[in-house]
Amino acid sequence: MNLLLNNFFLTLDNDLENLEKAIESKDQDKIAQAAHYLKGSCLNLAMNNAAEVLQDIEIRAKNGDISMNLDRLKYIFSEIKE
Repeated sequence: MNLLLNNFFLTLDNDLENLEKAIESKDQDKIAQAAHYLKGSCLNLAMNNAAEVLQDIEIRAKNGDISMNLDRLKYIFSEIKE
């Protein structure tokens, strides 16, 4: 695994935790910000499937939909990590 990917996975748990906390607190601005930040990292590493899910979360949050499920996103990351 290359250095950029290693660094991504070193901070991924924290980034996902930030997103989950924003969802739990129903703060649509923080959800959108956390999803946008993580989406940027994914795009830089050509993780397009994960970026698409995060784009969807970001748009939904901006539109007031805060009922999010991160299972698909976590699955994608687990597949990449292996």
